[in-house]
Amino acid sequence: MFQGIKCVVHGADHIAKNKICQDAADFYIDKNYGAAVVADGHGGEKYVRSDVGSKLAVQSAIDTISSFMKDFEGFSKEISRHWQYIIERMQEQFLTRWSLAVEAYHKEHPLTKKEETILREDSAIEGDLYTMYGSTVLIAVIARDFYYGMLVGDGGFVVVEQDGSVDIPIEDERSYANYCSSICSKNAIDAFRSFYREGSPLSMSVSTDGLIKSFGNEEDFKEYHVLITSMLTNMDNCSQSLNKNLNKRTCDGSGDDISIALIFDEDVLEKQKAALEEYIQIKKQNRQRRHNQEQQNKKDKMKKQEKKRKNP
Repeated sequence: MFQGIKCVVHGADHIAKNKICQDAADFYIDKNYGAAVVADGHGGEKYVRSDVGSKLAVQSAIDTISSFMKDFEGFSKEISRHWQYIIERMQEQFLTRWSLAVEAYHKEHPLTKKEETILREDSAIEGDLYTMYGSTVLIAVIARDFYYGMLVGDGGFVVVEQDGSVDIPIEDERSYANYCSSICSKNAIDAFRSFYREGSPLSMSVSTDGLIKSFGNEEDFKEYHVLITSMLTNMDNCSQSLNKNLNKRTCDGSGDDISIALIFDEDVLEKQKAALEEYIQIKKQNRQRRHNQEQQNKKDKMKKQEKKRKNP
């Protein structure tokens, strides 16, 4: 049975600057698959409605997935044969759905005077409807015997395999510094990155860049997802712990909005529970060993310095 969990926290810096949360996240569960989606609305002033754009992106992604996978048996056969072609058609439909959703929302909610003023001050994008709603999107799907994903823009896409190993199957190599690929760009279809694999992982998660920026290195980021996966057998505790931890991370780390959505198969997770716990214990022991070695190295260094000082 597929399950999902999500969490969205308002960034500490955004709260301090009285800025709205621009992240969105959700998951969708069907008897044959689970889907997780996050979106991060762009933070520049010209993206005056990116908080709406991210919400529309999440819903458009879920609608696209459920539409394509309605005939699950037929979809399974086709994607196993022509996965790149199928996913490209899904990407096209997603962008169409999102564009239509933006147009409908914009028609029902004309620009406010404040928004018009902001846009006039940036004449380069004045009148550009979709830019106002600019956002990233990350989409993960686990089904029976296969899983796949796609993204536009930065963020974290993590797969925890049955042996406890962690993989980042796709990332946007073109997002760097203050530049980020976007679903509002004219060449958005070319910005997609995707993958498809057969098998059943323990979990798949997608997160906005506020999470990965709160870690010092990629290894810690990966281990964090193993820890979350190990907590999924108790969903209530996991949800509370996740919310508490992400709030702490935005305050102590990135300061940005942080969102995560995660999906998993309960049956697969239950079968691998013991192996996962053993993997986590090994990781803890290795971390403790590294920590002890680092402390010993510091002591040795101090002794050498003291000896050199006494015997110049």
